[in-house]
Amino acid sequence: MPLENYFRDSQVARSVLRAVADGVIIVDNDRVIRFCNHSVERLLGYSESELLGQSAAMLYANPEEFVLQGKLRFNAELRDVLPPYISIYRHKSGGAIPMEVAAGPILLADGTRDGFVVTLRDISEKLAAESALRRVNQRFEDAINALDVGFAYYDEDDRLQLYNQRFADIFYGGWGIKPGASFAELVKNGLSLSTYDLGPADEAQWLQQRVDRHRNPAGPIELSLRDGQHVLLSETRTRDSGVVSVYTEITSLKAVQRLAEIQASRLQALIDSMPAMIAELAPDATILLVNQVAETWYALKREQMVGRSADIVAADIFHGPVRQGFVDALATGKAQLVAIQHQHPDASLRDVEVSFVPRRSEDGGIGSVIVLSQNVTPRRQLERTLSQLYQIASSYRHSHDDKIGRLMALGAEHFGLPAATIGRIEGERYMIMAAHGIDRPDVVGREVALEQSFCFHALLPGGEPVAVHDVAGSALAGCDPFDRYGVGAYLACMVSVDGEPYGPLQFFASAARQDPFSATELEVLRLFADWIGNELARERDLRMLRAAREELALLASTDDLTGVANRREFMKRLAAEVGRYERYGSRMAVLVLDIDHFKQINDALGHRAGDEVLKDVARATAGQLRTGDLLGRIGGEEFAVMLVEADIGGALRVAERIRSAVAALPPIVLAADLPPRQITVSIGVAAARERSEGPDLLLARADSSLYEAKHAGRNRVAGGV
Repeated sequence: MPLENYFRDSQVARSVLRAVADGVIIVDNDRVIRFCNHSVERLLGYSESELLGQSAAMLYANPEEFVLQGKLRFNAELRDVLPPYISIYRHKSGGAIPMEVAAGPILLADGTRDGFVVTLRDISEKLAAESALRRVNQRFEDAINALDVGFAYYDEDDRLQLYNQRFADIFYGGWGIKPGASFAELVKNGLSLSTYDLGPADEAQWLQQRVDRHRNPAGPIELSLRDGQHVLLSETRTRDSGVVSVYTEITSLKAVQRLAEIQASRLQALIDSMPAMIAELAPDATILLVNQVAETWYALKREQMVGRSADIVAADIFHGPVRQGFVDALATGKAQLVAIQHQHPDASLRDVEVSFVPRRSEDGGIGSVIVLSQNVTPRRQLERTLSQLYQIASSYRHSHDDKIGRLMALGAEHFGLPAATIGRIEGERYMIMAAHGIDRPDVVGREVALEQSFCFHALLPGGEPVAVHDVAGSALAGCDPFDRYGVGAYLACMVSVDGEPYGPLQFFASAARQDPFSATELEVLRLFADWIGNELARERDLRMLRAAREELALLASTDDLTGVANRREFMKRLAAEVGRYERYGSRMAVLVLDIDHFKQINDALGHRAGDEVLKDVARATAGQLRTGDLLGRIGGEEFAVMLVEADIGGALRVAERIRSAVAALPPIVLAADLPPRQITVSIGVAAARERSEGPDLLLARADSSLYEAKHAGRNRVAGGV
């Protein structure tokens, strides 16, 4: 089955694709849309009916882009999935939507391409966010470039000698500043004007610390002012032992920093909410950022990972193809995807997809690499299960029972429930038809009252699946036989054969499952039940076909009136026996019987009476034969008998017994004025000769002997070697 048809027809595959958040479109080799999920309708505004059967060109904002991408990504030679790209799509309303697009070919088992799968992700918000962040950064740069700097110079006696108006505006509003005033006096003046925001600090203590820091400059400090302004102060001792103070008003910078902190906090909250492991690595593999999933994966706190090398923190995974994917992302500037199997710290083996997305810095170089590690074990397990399910169900190498056993074993492995049964419900009785993982040889064929079975308590009307991950905590707790057999988890679905309920497919485990069964697992269960129902229907059809063939073969080889072999079957088997005689020298003989005066019976009593005579003669003759001998009707009232392992003497004795048995049949009345007529036969006998003569000549010799018996007066046996 082509993959495109499989996606279209398979209920579980359609349900899975429709649940994907990204838009999914399947196009044929001519790029005509054959499938789209609900996300496509949400993204582009078109309904499914408006898209199906249409060329994908209608979705592109620029028709030339459709042609270009056709040459690059939808050409006949393409066999691999290329990295995602950005393209502008057209909304039904006419608006343009930037999309991140990934496309890959659909390849059949023989390697031929059967279309393409395309995924769409709306990156409008992402681009808008990036644009907003760039604007914030630009405003930050503008704020830095536009800052008015306050300047002041104090002499060696710490008295103000020089200042600018910005200095006065920042601290004193232009009041109380006098050249020659000491630094301590100026600060006291500022305190009296409530210029500074001291917070909980003591005023005298704060003043002393400020004067001491001024006299002994030791790098920039920040000052908070009452009006909400913030100032960065840099003080430097001059060669003449004076002090230069530069005051930079950083209120805007502080606001931007606060916004950046809020954005960083929101970003951290966002990535912490994602189920994938996310990290940002510097070009030297130093960890810059991780989310909570990373803490879970590596059993380390965030602060224990940030600032350290991924080569050390993630040594169990950051090597080989994963390390190479990081290196390739740095070298090419393009996203890389690596698929591996990784043993999680909880000892489980997981299928993991690791994406490396390079992030460029302002100078155009690679500033860091975003690493996204996704646990795709459930998806891969589903893919493997569906593949094996198809292989088993479509295989001609396995018998019916073998297929049923393999399907139950596959389901038990997929659901993590080790025991499975298929039952048959007939009226008020329930019988187990097949079982897996149950160590009781007598379980198959066991029949109980329906009310004593699991399905009596569990199966819902309408055949909906039943999924109980914890029987003890469900309505089934205490129900027999769940309690009697200690069932902890239970999964069941009704199997239908040709549309009629057959019985339940059931999976069991003695221990409860930690998590409830997912909607996808229930769809897979339905799929198992459907395949098993199809297999049961196929086997039933095969049995009926074999029976019909056997009946047809019987009809083709049997005389429909007497039930003995017809002429064609008799001659075929006679030829085979003659061949065996000629190869091995065994003994054999042939008898030819003809009912005496049969035409008179037909003429006097009609064909119906004649038919009854034929059947009586056939029964009487068959009663004298051994197993292995063959009786056939080779003409209207003529029969032939093949005797195996018989010489001429034995054949003559059998012929005489047959003649006597027929003569002993009840006489028939041909007319009221005539005495009853005895039914008799004349029999010709021929035994096989040592030299080869063939079945026709042997039968001809027996027929010649028959005429001798007829000429000798009928109701007698004649023949020889």
